Amino acid sequence: MRAVQRYLLYFYIFSINFEMWDPFGTGIDFLLTKISAVLYILFTLFDFKSLYSIKHIKKYIYPIVAFFCLLTCMNFLNRSKDNLIFFNVPFFLNIVIMLAAINQSKRDRHLLLKCLFVFALSTIILTILYLFSIQTDNTWENRITIFRNNQNELGLKIAISILILITIMHDNRLKFKKNRYLFYVIILAMLIFMIQTGSRVAFISLFLSLITYFFLRGKNFTLNNLYKLLPVSIIFLFIWQFFLVNTLLIKRIFMTVNEGDISGRDIRWVASLDLISKNPLFGQGETGYARSIVPILDYYSSPHNVMIEILCYTGIVGLIIFLIFLTRTIICGINSYKVDKDIFPVTLLIPIFGMILSGQIIGTKIAWVIFTFIIALPVSKSFNNRLKRRKERILINNNHETLNGEF
Repeated sequence: MRAVQRYLLYFYIFSINFEMWDPFGTGIDFLLTKISAVLYILFTLFDFKSLYSIKHIKKYIYPIVAFFCLLTCMNFLNRSKDNLIFFNVPFFLNIVIMLAAINQSKRDRHLLLKCLFVFALSTIILTILYLFSIQTDNTWENRITIFRNNQNELGLKIAISILILITIMHDNRLKFKKNRYLFYVIILAMLIFMIQTGSRVAFISLFLSLITYFFLRGKNFTLNNLYKLLPVSIIFLFIWQFFLVNTLLIKRIFMTVNEGDISGRDIRWVASLDLISKNPLFGQGETGYARSIVPILDYYSSPHNVMIEILCYTGIVGLIIFLIFLTRTIICGINSYKVDKDIFPVTLLIPIFGMILSGQIIGTKIAWVIFTFIIALPVSKSFNNRLKRRKERILINNNHETLNGEF
């Protein structure tokens, strides 16, 4: 059963990159991720007591569950005949899967690292499809997408996958052989793919993450580390040459720097701030926001900023609750670096900040996978240390009993 649960979790993680894929034309949103999420949750129910325990993670679970409950209440109170759906299923599933996966990682300390690797592998498949122009499209601002994914979200997924691959390959966390360096070849194609999405936040997030990783990992910089850094440097040299002739991303970055262009986000933010003023304490839920924003913008659009989005949905109270969860998760990642010299969790938080400042996070599955990974690190370590001490005590007691029997 545990093996089935593990592979179903892998299946769910793999499906995240294909959540917009609808090969049978069913018209169902997020078909593959819904199937994989339900299957995983159903099989975790066989170990409900152990996989849904909150004993050692209350400080993370309580605030996010409280935020979900507040969001649901505000959605219900502000529902209308045009929008009766008040229960945010994707957000709920993210929380449930996070809880189960954290507890599941106690049995296998590297489980969630393997999950991140699976996510990176699925991004490699997307990259191969891009190289062969399968299911790709560039009808909006000439920016490449695949399976109708939002270009910024797609770019961030690619950036996160590149960071995962470089970290795993460079540190050899999963004990691969030397042929793991072949992944650098596909990383080059992934970088080109990411740039073709035209996502400024993805490019900046990846750049800052890699700078943070290579400058903060460990204290000793040896000649061997320099050799390991060489393939990354060569890849970035090639990608920089490509970047120089790619006018799309350069133009968008210069527009941001010189003209303050942020793709209409400022218009959405002003409109959203006006809605916040109507109920600053508790907000008006997703339902109320959807009803109110359309007359202002003439179309529906999220605020493209998580803090403003949360203020719209749940007001100041909801924002405080969410920030408690986010702050504790950030501290958890920082502690991993301070205690274990593991900079990887901190670097993963950088693309999350990109999502928070310019996108969405409540229903963004890869963001919650990263939260799960960061929170699970000390939980898994603590659990294994307790298990080790328990075994040592049992061994000592058995030795005492054996000695007493001899006498």
